[in-house]
Amino acid sequence: MKTAAPLAAAAPLPGDLMLRRGPLIALLVVAFNAFVLQPYAPGVVSGILGDFGTCFILPILLVASLEWVHWCWCVVSGTKWQPAGRFAHTSACVVAASYYILLELSADFGGWHAAVMTRLSGGRPVTVTRDMWDLLAVPLVLAAWWWLENVDRDKPRG
Repeated sequence: MKTAAPLAAAAPLPGDLMLRRGPLIALLVVAFNAFVLQPYAPGVVSGILGDFGTCFILPILLVASLEWVHWCWCVVSGTKWQPAGRFAHTSACVVAASYYILLELSADFGGWHAAVMTRLSGGRPVTVTRDMWDLLAVPLVLAAWWWLENVDRDKPRG
């Protein structure tokens, strides 16, 4: 009788960061907030959940997207793909924090963001409420950076 070979650790895949527990929970919170809490129970809680969830998930989403672009380039160029490293993690966090801060401080940028998001959501109106207190969520970008630096991509996803 043959026995099955033990499962090998899953090799990192481009963008597999989004399949990990932390980002999946953050995505679920942001989605629940956007589609349930904000439309039906807007207020402080929905604002905090949206801001904190976005500041955590945006850098991770940027790194995952960058990995897919890099993977496509490797396929075309015939080079070996490697997961993103510290430079990509830090750059994604700087871009995410800058975007979020600009969104909170600039009415023009907020208007542009709302117009783009409204178009991407199929016409569902998106509004940007600028509030200096929302900047308290920016340190969550550091939590995302810490998570990116410490996630063990050789362990099974989940």
